[in-house]
Amino acid sequence: MKTHIFALSGIVPPHVFKQNEIAQKFRDIFSIEEEKKEFINRIYLNSSITNRYSVVNDFHKSRDEWSFWGSEYPKTIPGMGARNQRYKKEAPLLAEKAARQVLERWGGNASQIT
Repeated sequence: MKTHIFALSGIVPPHVFKQNEIAQKFRDIFSIEEEKKEFINRIYLNSSITNRYSVVNDFHKSRDEWSFWGSEYPKTIPGMGARNQRYKKEAPLLAEKAARQVLERWGGNASQIT
């Protein structure tokens, strides 16, 4: 039996954050001491990462509007249970989107896939 790949697709979560935005949020949230801020900047900005993607949009909102992290973060942190629940909700939606996109790119009949 021969295997063929007729199309590929990549999917990222819908919310994009620039790396410098995330560095700024990190410094603000954790009240980083002034002398350490430049060090944090170097870590984030020299990572070769331009964008980060998330299903959580909290960092584009004011802190009192954070629905996942909560306005008291980092005093209160969503535990693994909350993170896993979010993953179980969002991952299948992204997987379905990727599957539909690859089927569209392929242009064939999905019923032919075995």
